[in-house]
Amino acid sequence: MSNSNTQPKPLLPNPFNLSDTEIVEKVYVLSHTYDDQVFDNEPLFNVVSNVIKLSTQIVGALHKVINKMQSSACFANDMLDSFF
Repeated sequence: MSNSNTQPKPLLPNPFNLSDTEIVEKVYVLSHTYDDQVFDNEPLFNVVSNVIKLSTQIVGALHKVINKMQSSACFANDMLDSFF
């Protein structure tokens, strides 16, 4: 069932037909908030903080695993060297 009152979304202009200034203006209009608009930055801050914290934990865990693997490889090489 379609609604006859729905308007199609306006299409964005082809960027190859715009000047650099027009492109910058379109990007600014579509992506920036204005001083009179309220922007709740706490959710964005929380998402970014969580990504950074989790990434740091993952990198730390990988670093430990790599160090253990390198230590094991050095130990194995030392053992092989002692036999020959």
